[in-house]
Amino acid sequence: MRKGKLSRGVRLVVLLVLTAAGFVVSHSTKVTAQSSLTIVTDWAPYGVHGPLFLAAQRGWFKDAGLDVTILDGKGSASSLQLLGAEKADVAFVQLSTMAAAIDKGLPVISVAGFVRSGDNGTARSSRRRISRASGSFTPQDRLPRR
Repeated sequence: MRKGKLSRGVRLVVLLVLTAAGFVVSHSTKVTAQSSLTIVTDWAPYGVHGPLFLAAQRGWFKDAGLDVTILDGKGSASSLQLLGAEKADVAFVQLSTMAAAIDKGLPVISVAGFVRSGDNGTARSSRRRISRASGSFTPQDRLPRR
């Protein structure tokens, strides 16, 4: 990888988080200049979470109009509970754990799976409404323009 270039994996994880953020903040009719977003990881920081911290350090979230707080998780079940209780907006979780939680009535949905050899992904609360009202955006709005 050349200096200054980001790997495809880093770009993909940042894009997935921004897409999830788009789903979360677009429920309001007006997106504020700095929309607040809380992301909870599935465990203490490790390699998969690197792009989150890189985006925060380099100001990419702020550039996208997001004031992001990243919380360390204590396992997927704990992260899902925070998400279901609306104490987090986006969570890194094991999708198999999420399926079991949905079966028990937890109001969450999967946004994306991002690990080839596992079932890690991101989820958000299904309680939040998504609208195309003025000021909202779609995942396509977060794709880099060429």
